[in-house]
Order: sequence, then structure tokens, then C-alpha cells
Amino acid sequence: MRTPFSLFTRVSPSGKRVWYAKFWDIDTERYVASKSTGIVFAGRRGGRDTAAKVAEGMLAEVRRSADPLFLDFVTSFWADDSGYVKQKRIADKRPLSVEYIRNNQAAIRLHVAPYEHFKGLRLSKLRAGIVNDWKVWALEEGTGARTVNATLQAIRVAVRHAVERGDLPADPLAAVKKATEAPRERGVLLPSEVEALIGTPEADPRVKAAVLLAALGGLRRGEVRGLLWGDINEAEGILHIAHNYIDEEGVKGCKWGSSRRVALPSAIAAALFEVHKVSPASGPDDFVLFDVNRPDRPISETVLKRGFRRMLRSIGLDESSRASRNITFHGLRHSFVTLARSSGLSDVTVQALAGHKSARMMERYTHAAEIIDFQDARAKLEKAVAPKAEKVVGGAV
Repeated sequence: MRTPFSLFTRVSPSGKRVWYAKFWDIDTERYVASKSTGIVFAGRRGGRDTAAKVAEGMLAEVRRSADPLFLDFVTSFWADDSGYVKQKRIADKRPLSVEYIRNNQAAIRLHVAPYEHFKGLRLSKLRAGIVNDWKVWALEEGTGARTVNATLQAIRVAVRHAVERGDLPADPLAAVKKATEAPRERGVLLPSEVEALIGTPEADPRVKAAVLLAALGGLRRGEVRGLLWGDINEAEGILHIAHNYIDEEGVKGCKWGSSRRVALPSAIAAALFEVHKVSPASGPDDFVLFDVNRPDRPISETVLKRGFRRMLRSIGLDESSRASRNITFHGLRHSFVTLARSSGLSDVTVQALAGHKSARMMERYTHAAEIIDFQDARAKLEKAVAPKAEKVVGGAV
């Protein structure tokens, strides 16, 4: 049987020859670490016995670090300053978003750490069966299949990284399948309901502008919040969608690299004009939908959510109806796609205007985005929801 470590000498940074220990892991059948004992070499036998005693004292710590507890491993893997996070930012030049890191930290804390059979489990002992048992447990505890799968992905990323580093000989989760999801279809508003939203009074002009930007422009929530006054070209009837606002991170590029131009229907232009009249700052780099208390930030998600539900109630959709139909602010993008297609716009044009996230679709409509007839798109959208919509009169945004 192989001994748990072997001794050798190496010249230390100080210039002295020192005894080092190379530690062997019997489970993975490989050397897992080499560490200095700090004992200076003094001839072939000089200091060797002392170095061996020091190495024996190191064994427990080396084994813990080479084969950490599974929970410690996945928790530290998603820490803000973990080696993986640094690698993505520094070496790969693909930094992880704060939101993504936080979501994975929460997934581990809420859905992995409480599982009894993970406690005391070493990483080297992780097996597909254990994770499958956890998956069943989580579902029985009432965790949704989508959340289980997101948590499973957080575990997979960490384990696969350990395999890539050589810390694990093989991926023990290769055979683990996702939980079957039954996703609830996102509700969409009828064209008549979108038309009603256009005509309904709203005390907060920022809320109305946000709702119409999503329903008639196909903007994501972060894109609505990230819109700057300099992104609006009223003369050409176009919005330049180039920014995405994420709390804790600020202004970023659009999700999935989907910067694009979209048509500016008159209803949106009118709503923006009302915002402009009360805006504390309207320079090209100022947020269109400002925060009342902090103009350097955009409108909060909470204000948007409450305002959207308030507008729905004003057109006859109470909370019960909204919930049963699963109408959400994000769902306004789906309403836009449905509306745009029914207006006669081609699927490729609709995908270009909405900033479709699929890479394959992005390839399909890249050229279409360059030749969109925005006047035609604007006219068709207006006809679909507001044949009698008034044009903006007096003043530019």
C-alpha cells in the first residue's frame, strides 16, 4: 500500500534547501498537494525524520483541502471572490453578473445546505444517486421544478469546474437529469387591452411610458429602466436600445448582446413627452424614467410593478384576473410579439425589433434589422392597437 506522503528536497525562495512532502490521496489515486515542511536539509538524513513528523501533522489539513466537504465546496465556489469568479472576470474576460452570483448563492443556501445527507459528505464521495435523492427531497418539500433545476445547475457548474481542474477524476453528475418542468404560459394582453392602456389616465407618467415601451416597443424591464434621453430619435421615429439597468451593477449592455433599433409609435412618443415635462434632467446621458428621490438612478422595479398593476385595474383587470391569466410586466414583451405579428409584420422583423435571445435567431435577423422599414412597422403597430391614436402635438421629447 502506498504511503500517504513522500519526502523530497527543493530550494526554497530564501535559497535554502528544504524538505518538502508530496501527499497521496488513496481515493482518487493521485498526488493532491506538495507542501514545505520548513525543515532545512542537512545531508541525506539530516532533518528527514523531523520533516516526516511535520508532514504527518499536515495530513489532516491536506486531506480536508484536497477533499473538502461538499457543502463547503459549493458555498465557497459561489463566493464573490472565489477562484472561479476571478477566472471568469480576469482570464476569460467574461465576468459574471452580480445578480447571477447572488442567485446561485441563494440557491445553495436555501435548497442545498438544508439537505441532511449533504452534511458531512466529502466532495470525492458525491454520487449521482445522492443528488437524485436530493432532487426528490426538494420537490417533496414544495420547491418548484424550475428552482430545483436552477439549483442543480449551480451544483453542476461547480462540479464540472472541479473536473476541469483535475480535482475530481470524473463528473459524478453526468447521469443526473433535470426535473420535469410544467412551465406556466406567460399571459398576454389582447390588442383591445393594449389600446385601453394607451387611453387610460395614469398619475405617474413614468409608469405609463414604461408600460407602453414594453407593450409597443418590446423592451425588457432592464432596457426600459436603462433608456436614456440620448437614445430617442423622434425625428426618425426610432428608439436606440443600447442599455440595460441592473440593480447593484448599474448600466450594462443589453441582455444577450441584443442592442437594436425599434420603431417609436406615437403613443410612446406622447408618453415620453409627458415624462419630459416633469423630468429633473433630460441630457443625453440622463435616465428617461428617473427615480424621484435619486435622479442618478432609474425608476425602481417596485414602482414599476405597482404602477403596472394599477393601470391594469384601471382597465378592468383586477388582481384576481391578472393572477389567473399570469399577466406580468415581463409578459408585455410577449404581448408586443403577438401584437406585432397580428399587425402583419414578418416574424423575422418582429424578432429583430424584440431582440430575440436565441443565437440562431440572431443570425437569421441580423440583416433584417439593417433594412427594417420603421415607418411601416410604426404604422402597422399603431393600426393594430390604436387606429385613432393621436399624434404628438407641440414639443419634442
